[in-house]
Formats: sequence, structure tokens, C-alpha cells
Amino acid sequence: SGELADDQKSAWTKISGKPTSPSMEEMATEHQADGTHGAITPTSCTNKYTHPTTGTCPQAPKAHESTHVAGGSDDIDSALADAAIPNLNASKITAGRFGVARLPAMTDEKIWKGTGGNVEEIDVPSGGLAIFGDGSDGDITVNADPFTSGTLIVNNILQRDAFFNNLTINVTRKLEPNGYRIFVKDTLTNNGTIENNGGNGGNAAYDTPGAAGASSACGSIGASNAGAIGATSPGVSSGGGGGGWV
Repeated sequence: SGELADDQKSAWTKISGKPTSPSMEEMATEHQADGTHGAITPTSCTNKYTHPTTGTCPQAPKAHESTHVAGGSDDIDSALADAAIPNLNASKITAGRFGVARLPAMTDEKIWKGTGGNVEEIDVPSGGLAIFGDGSDGDITVNADPFTSGTLIVNNILQRDAFFNNLTINVTRKLEPNGYRIFVKDTLTNNGTIENNGGNGGNAAYDTPGAAGASSACGSIGASNAGAIGATSPGVSSGGGGGGWV
């Protein structure tokens, strides 16, 4: 045998060694193919592969999406965390097939009345105001004796029903309701005296009885009972009875 020609050496070099062929994976990812069949396009992929057209894998993990049973789909705006409180649009909350309407803003000193989403604002029933009043006479502090505040209190004596917001009576001071009602919407601080006593009866003189004590003023809640007449006894004077109180 003679020496191989140059063109034969070139051919031998090409087939020398262990023949290898690209794997299917390499052909899919690196687009290796012969001139007959073209590049192999994967029908499915994982994170390991890159889609030849879009550059991403269609089966790679995506952002979570929420699909409604009716009405299309939309993305959840933020990540879901354990024990997180969802931010819900009040106008779009539904329960079964019943839509819950958005509730209106509250107005001071009003309450809601109604059922479901059909509510309306109404005034506070008079029962609450009948107990505490509306505070329309403001804040009053009885801090003198005698004490006067406009036409409401004259010389410690109330002239009509009073509707205080806050009422304070200082130590040793007093307020005489005079048969009228006292309402306090917020706080009553009584360090003194609130009294509505009737007058004391007069003393008897030997066999002459004393005068009966005067009842308290009637005002809006009625008067107290009058004091009793002092009893008489020969040679002894008796004290008059104490006036009633309300």
C-alpha cells in the first residue's frame, strides 16, 4: 500500500475518531440541524429552555391571576400574605346573587335605618335626648354664692328646665332646681349641693301653733309637700315641721 493522496488525507481526517451527533436538547436549544430538516422547535418546555420565538418559556411560572366565574378575569394587585386583610372595593362586594350597595358617609348625630343596602339617615330618637338633653345651654360652673348666669340661674335658683353640656358645682356652692329639670349631656361634677327643699314650718308659741312650711316651687315637675304645723301643748312650744323635698 502506498501513501494516501492529499485529498484522501483530508477525507480520513474528517471521519477519524469517535463520531458524535448533537443531542435533541442541543438541537432544540442551539438550533443545530442539517440543511434538510431545519431547526427543531420544542412542543413543551421548562425553565431550562428558551422559546425560539418569544425568548421565554410559555410554561414558566407566571404572576397569579384571578378568574371570576362570570365577568372575565383580572390580575391580583398585590401579593397575598398569610393573615393579610384584603383591600376590597365596597361597591363591588357581592354575596351570592345579592349585591351590597356602598353605604353613605355618616352625618354627626344621625343614625342609619334600613335593611341590606337600602339605608337612610334619620335623627336620633328623642328617647336618648330625653335622658341627657341636647347640651344647648353649654358648660356652666357654679363657683359663687349667690351665683347668677344670665336668665337661666338667678341667685342660685334655676328659672327653667336646663340643658347643660357640662355642669360643675364647686365645693360649698349650691344650685336650687326650683322645680325644674336638669339635663347634662356630657359630665356632671357635683362637689357642692343640688337641693330643692320646701320651707320649714314656724315654731308654735305655747297654745298657738306655728305656721306650716312653704312647699318648694312647682316648676315643670311639681312642688314638694308643705311643712307641717307645729304641735301645741300647754306651757310648751313645739318646733315647726320641716318642708318636704323633691
